[in-house]
Amino acid sequence: MRGSARVPGDIYRDLFAGSYIPRPLFGKNDELLRWVPRTDWIYLTTFNIPAHWNKVPMFSVNCKLMKVKAVLLNAQGLDTVADVYFNNLLVLQARNQFVPYLLALKCWKIGENTLRIEFKSPVLYAEQQANNYQKQYGHIVPPFCPVPEFQGECHVNFMRKIQASFSWDWGPSFPTVGIWQPISIEGVETLHVGRISAEISFQSNFSEFIKTFLTDIRIRPFTEFGIVWAVTQ
Repeated sequence: MRGSARVPGDIYRDLFAGSYIPRPLFGKNDELLRWVPRTDWIYLTTFNIPAHWNKVPMFSVNCKLMKVKAVLLNAQGLDTVADVYFNNLLVLQARNQFVPYLLALKCWKIGENTLRIEFKSPVLYAEQQANNYQKQYGHIVPPFCPVPEFQGECHVNFMRKIQASFSWDWGPSFPTVGIWQPISIEGVETLHVGRISAEISFQSNFSEFIKTFLTDIRIRPFTEFGIVWAVTQ
């Protein structure tokens, strides 16, 4: 089974868009589609890195000596059990839906590159984790399974994943799989600024206002650099 994927998204939307499955929320299709989260899925794409990125000399143990600059994989959300391969090299094993990942890619090349993400079945992974825990410690961790009326899946508490995706009292069971947040390949010459945020508070002592500024800047450097900052009225 092959088809196109929309990113960000999930496997149910992709399968429905490709006419591989009926509308998930119609009738009892949540029960008929239980094979979807029990299947492993692969997301694959190829893309070109332009020649003008070839600037800064750098040496990588796993690659030949090349003139490169820092190339980053910025994956803001993978759902959930995912092995990420860049040019057929394993670069990331993600096991948490809520954690963003930013990593430098070493074995990239000018021209065509391949990114492949292999997602494991969340239902089977959760079951395996629960079985491993029981073998090691001799007991289970409740809740073992949802109530039968939910028609849900078991052991979601052994995954860092949206718990309601395995069923809840307000919705059916659709254990999603896929790239649920933006993902990108980024070229960097010096540093990557991940986030800039400012908090401003005002306090009054009846004679004047006192302004307090708290600034949060998250930077990942790839070479030496200097920072100059100033506060102006």
